Amino acid sequence: MVAILCCGGCGGCGSPTAPPVRRDPKAEAEFKKLAEVNSVDLSRLVGSWQVVTRFDNGEQTRKGVGKVITITPDHIAADGTTWRYWIDASREPKEIYIIESGNDPTAYGIYGWSDDKLQMHLARKLQARPASFDPEYDAQDVELVVYKKIAAQP
Repeated sequence: MVAILCCGGCGGCGSPTAPPVRRDPKAEAEFKKLAEVNSVDLSRLVGSWQVVTRFDNGEQTRKGVGKVITITPDHIAADGTTWRYWIDASREPKEIYIIESGNDPTAYGIYGWSDDKLQMHLARKLQARPASFDPEYDAQDVELVVYKKIAAQP
């Protein structure tokens, strides 16, 4: 015997009181366009990346240089820690949201490519999102990291 619980109006249980679904063709078209743009960037992001340059609060540092991160379509992993993320490639500059736990972002940032390198400029502690890839961006708790993609092993 299987019991089905109803949330009261979702329609998933066959409730006759479920509200009709209204479709918004404009919103659906915008969502589809964003999904297509994001899919192109996601295919470029997926893989292993090594830190080649890092700036912390505007100062170049050797801390983390050589470290490898792995990016999947929905996670970033490094040193045994995994973060969820999402992107908005339709923005200029392109935006990234990093989520440590729960559903709320813990860092806002921008990302982009320079030649074969990936750049991420992140504002930790939910400060204002950096507007450029200027390493001397005048703010606390920001980091600019440049990565080089590591070739996939056969």
